[in-house]
Amino acid sequence: MSQEIKIRKLNTEQERFQAERLLATSFLHDWNEKEAQEAARKPNGDVFAAFGENGNMISATLVLQRASTFEGKVVSCPEFHMIGTLPEARGAGAVRTLLGSILREHASKGELFAVLIPFSFAFYRKYGFEVASEILAQEAGIEQFASFRQEFEAEQILSQKDVDEARQLYTDFMAKYNLADLRSEEDWKYRGSGEFGERSWEYADKTHYSYLFRDGNGKPAAYFTFAFTHGADGPFTGTMRVTELIFNSPEALCSVFGFFYGMRAKITDVSLELPRDVDLSLLLPECDSVKRRLNGYFMARILNVDKVLAALCQPKGEGKYSIHVVDRFLPENTGTYDVSYRDGRTMEITRGTESADLDVTVETLCQMAVGLSDLGAALYREGTILRSNRDVLEQVFVRKPLFLR
Repeated sequence: MSQEIKIRKLNTEQERFQAERLLATSFLHDWNEKEAQEAARKPNGDVFAAFGENGNMISATLVLQRASTFEGKVVSCPEFHMIGTLPEARGAGAVRTLLGSILREHASKGELFAVLIPFSFAFYRKYGFEVASEILAQEAGIEQFASFRQEFEAEQILSQKDVDEARQLYTDFMAKYNLADLRSEEDWKYRGSGEFGERSWEYADKTHYSYLFRDGNGKPAAYFTFAFTHGADGPFTGTMRVTELIFNSPEALCSVFGFFYGMRAKITDVSLELPRDVDLSLLLPECDSVKRRLNGYFMARILNVDKVLAALCQPKGEGKYSIHVVDRFLPENTGTYDVSYRDGRTMEITRGTESADLDVTVETLCQMAVGLSDLGAALYREGTILRSNRDVLEQVFVRKPLFLR
């Protein structure tokens, strides 16, 4: 079934409230009218909706604007938060039209990426999104931390001043990762509940505790936030669920681990979600008893291929390469891009017509650009063809630190 669908931003509280109800219905969420009214009154971002031929709202989404990192710089990045269509209106292309309109609007602003947390990875691949996150979820017994000593002074974070110091640690830590969320001013404000740090939705019913560590000079060196969940033996012992861990040196991390061990009277196990370059199996004595799994919660898609290529860290010396990109959802990105570089920087990008060194889909290019995949891994993906210039392309597309969360 096809129909004419119109897209527009919602500017009234009444329409945003209607969108809240639509999204709750779409995702079969329990309806909370009070929370919906508050969200409609003061939305976190821009609310967009699709309307059918009869003028009824059939699909909606909330788009947040976030500051993210890419190749050592801060970039503006739209994040889609809940994209839903009424069950009775599905199959009419509402999401396709809604996403296409919003993505093109942000592409016209020169933005590089859009991101979202999918309910289905396969569904959003139809629109050019691809997995662009890799978080290492790990768990280890508390005795594994016995050799670590808490050399740095720790204090519970209980003031906005402490939060501001933690924020600078966070910003410095995330600068080395691609697609890290630097958070908004609102995110860093004092939380009315008296809690500080990153609250995990997975443990929303639990109290979250945060601690700040200072080095010998009294300067902030690390902080972490955790929630406690009791074990099978009852509420007196259980697992420390670390929802955030930030540090500026190996010594700071070791002090945090020493702090963990100091809580062994209550804590039996520690679980953490960390970037893949912080691997507990390489740090703890019994590596085979560390439980590890990779989580890929986030997807991203390239909005402007030329701007992403221009922002990439390029090889040393001087050279050039060409890439043919196929973008089925935003065909304006499809084409051959000739890139010249000098001493790590892009010098010029032009649209070419000749056969390219490398053919890729826009989904594969996204993974390569952010550093989730190198050239070798990308060659196993459908649509990737390497014709020439392998030595240069292997220097351009390498695995990089990535922490999209």
